[in-house]
Amino acid sequence: MISGDNLRRFADIIGFGDDEKQARLNTLLSSYQRELNRERFVARVVGHKEEGVEEVYDVQIPGINTFDANGFHAHNCGEQPLPPEGACLLGSVNLTKFVIDPFGNEPRFDWERYRKVVAIFTRMLDNVVEIAGLPLPQQQREIEAKRRHGMGFLGLGSTLTMLKIPYGSKQSLVFTEEVSRHLAIEGWKQALELSRERHGAGA
Repeated sequence: MISGDNLRRFADIIGFGDDEKQARLNTLLSSYQRELNRERFVARVVGHKEEGVEEVYDVQIPGINTFDANGFHAHNCGEQPLPPEGACLLGSVNLTKFVIDPFGNEPRFDWERYRKVVAIFTRMLDNVVEIAGLPLPQQQREIEAKRRHGMGFLGLGSTLTMLKIPYGSKQSLVFTEEVSRHLAIEGWKQALELSRERHGAGA
């Protein structure tokens, strides 16, 4: 995030490769009626190493799913490409809600309740297909035919802290893998059950 008087420093020293963006930034800076707020932190560079010259792109790198995030080259999330008129319902499970005795002597994660919530949530997202109200009729037909949904989780860092597991440690990697595995397997189980319920036992 670039803000305050660092906006002017960015414009003077770095700037945008895209002329239109640079012009918008210059117009914005010239419209300020007072001095920009001074940043309260200082980053001190203690050294540098020559690495040569590399071509960079302001808006996109061809063939890679990236985007221009306020002038910075950033990776997009790992979305699965959809077909024409494709649609996908998204939702997340808050992991912090499953921590028992957070920050206590024996904090632990309620795996049984987590799996139960994932199961219910899978069915809930499937039901939302019927009332999604997507803007295009083609999208509604597509989602009713494929019934796609994307379920994820949030609050991983906070959950690790509540469990007194150092972020980035081997233990945290094992925990994250287990969270992902249970979410995937329980979701698949429910998808199979839903397929049988909707299309008969022979599906």
